[in-house]
Amino acid sequence: MATMYNNIGGIHRAQGRYAEALESYQKALAIYERIRDQQGIADCYNNIGVINVDQGQYAEALESYQKALPIYERLDDRQGIANCYNNIGVINVYQGRYAEALEAYQKALAIYEPIGNQEGMATSYRNIGNIHRAQGRYAEALEAYQKAFAIYEHIGNSWGMAACYNSIGNFQSDQGWYAEALESYQKALTIHEHIGNQEGMASSYNNIGIIHKEQGRYAEALKAYQKALAIYERINNPWGIAACYNNIGNVHGDQGRYAKALEAYQKALPIAQSLQLHDILDNIYLNLAQTHSALAASGLTHLWKSAYLHHRLYAAYKDSVRNEASIRKQAQLESQYEYDKKISLLKAQQEKERALAQAQLQRQKTERNALLTILAVVLLALSTMAYFQILLRRKNRLIQEQARQLELKNAELQSINQALTQSNKIIQAQAEELIAKNAELTTLNTELNATNKALSDSYLTIQKQAKELARKNEEILDSIRYAERIQQAILPSEERRHRLLPDSFLIYQPRDIVAGDFYWLEETDHYIFLAVADATGHGVPGAFVSLVCASALNQALQQEGLNSPAAILTRAKTIVTQVLTQEGTHLRDGMDIALIRLEKNAPTRLTYAGANRPLWIISSQKELIELPPTHQPIGFTDTEKPFEEHEIDLSSRLPAMLYAFTDGFIDQVGGPKGRKLMSKGLREILLEISHKPCPEQEEHLQRFFTAWKGEWPQLDDVTLIGVRLG
Repeated sequence: MATMYNNIGGIHRAQGRYAEALESYQKALAIYERIRDQQGIADCYNNIGVINVDQGQYAEALESYQKALPIYERLDDRQGIANCYNNIGVINVYQGRYAEALEAYQKALAIYEPIGNQEGMATSYRNIGNIHRAQGRYAEALEAYQKAFAIYEHIGNSWGMAACYNSIGNFQSDQGWYAEALESYQKALTIHEHIGNQEGMASSYNNIGIIHKEQGRYAEALKAYQKALAIYERINNPWGIAACYNNIGNVHGDQGRYAKALEAYQKALPIAQSLQLHDILDNIYLNLAQTHSALAASGLTHLWKSAYLHHRLYAAYKDSVRNEASIRKQAQLESQYEYDKKISLLKAQQEKERALAQAQLQRQKTERNALLTILAVVLLALSTMAYFQILLRRKNRLIQEQARQLELKNAELQSINQALTQSNKIIQAQAEELIAKNAELTTLNTELNATNKALSDSYLTIQKQAKELARKNEEILDSIRYAERIQQAILPSEERRHRLLPDSFLIYQPRDIVAGDFYWLEETDHYIFLAVADATGHGVPGAFVSLVCASALNQALQQEGLNSPAAILTRAKTIVTQVLTQEGTHLRDGMDIALIRLEKNAPTRLTYAGANRPLWIISSQKELIELPPTHQPIGFTDTEKPFEEHEIDLSSRLPAMLYAFTDGFIDQVGGPKGRKLMSKGLREILLEISHKPCPEQEEHLQRFFTAWKGEWPQLDDVTLIGVRLG
């Protein structure tokens, strides 16, 4: 009966009926406790904890897992222990404690691997990948997701494959690969719909909405968020409800519908507060502060106080769980886990060989002791017989009248002597066998010594390989530094920039010594051309692509004499596609770029064309004008469209600032909760400082970027150019 209640609870949970699932688990628990079935009790506590998490009751969930864990440990149920650690990790993620979550996931993985639990290993890899992604370690995250997906696919676990598609889509979205991310989310949604996973369907719709919003498709984004919200409300998932309301508010806010945005944020806030959802609570406070500020600026001045108070609450969350100590702890956990794993395997091999040798030695000692015991018994018998033989001889000399009886005794003694002779032969054979056993034991000891020496030699080899690897790394680093000097020689010089654009500033900060970002400055008789570009990738690969792209711009302008920004981009796209195409294989490498043309005879007029990168203009009236780009890169695409060209005369808006930048600045993780700055954050900074001289603007932005990044690693190359006109 208890087993049936447990199974019924599992079906209710899979279909989002959490109240019915909890009732079934509690009925099963009551029966297990009555019959004192410890395994069943632990399983029920674990299942009840999962339901608590689904309903956002994290404290109750943690209490349930902590009741189940000691029971599993007493039963030595490795599967149950690992499941508990995985579930505890999930709670820590929801509450923003990433270091503790990573520690729990790695404990689970260390148990799943030896017992060969494929599904558990895949779940652990996917969870660990989510931690890496949250911390901006995208290469490690993708590696973990791919391991998880391979296992889920091998065992035919559709739910796990869908979860991996969702996670990979999140990774692709972080990288700005929106088409690929949308495809991954659609695959996840198809699987969730097929298996009837309500929570998975809601998560996929929410992710699809995020992609639509990032690409400016607000109607489609709002529709997807509302589908996700309807499911979350139906299955009573408070975390999902809060996240959806917050996302809906962002859509309204981006379109200037501040009243509707405020209504959505105020629905999300009490849910996030009651559940202590630190991973979204600070974002809600920031959104409320910005919305109240916009409404106050439009005339509702009484809202300035609310904006200030919400910003104070947002600032209170600056001490994020992802601080330096937390990140260092995670790195130590990962290194310790790999080290312990290798040492455990080595120790296990040594212990196995020692145990075999010890067992064989003990067996030989036992056989030898048995032979010695037999030998002692035989010697005692021989001594006894010798004593009786002496007595008989004495009797023969003293008692002549018992001659006939003595002859009978002698006959008996002859028989005994024959038996003793046979026993001596057996003892001699056993002694020879014992000598052979001792020789075999000596050989075994020699082999064991040879094994120990081989292990020692392996350790020395590993040390030598480590030193060689360090040497090669230094050689590679020297090569990259030389490549940096080459790239710096190709970029426009400071002297040239100050000559052509005297009132300007530049922030150029590669992530990995050399960069995929570059800036381009050329002049003709009538025009000055300025471009800021982001080639695919960063580091050495990005630098190679940037050289190809810069060469394409030079050919279009200098060799072919094109003057139109749109025409230059169209020609550059053709050249880059041809260079990066080999035998019919098209590489999807290229660049995003903002290209500006200034007229020497009319310095207030400019012409702009862009590939995925906008141009921002801030006028003397603090008005931010955004010239939108054409949404396609410079490089191979399945479909092509003409680049749009924008002309603008700023005579009535002088003095004005032009800003062109790559996405490295706005995508940098940092700040109070380790989130991206986003376009909105950069826009606010530039509006605040645009009236200042260019050197002061550069210094202000450098200080802000350093403070925002804090101890977080730089995620991408950063380039930002500002030019003042008038």
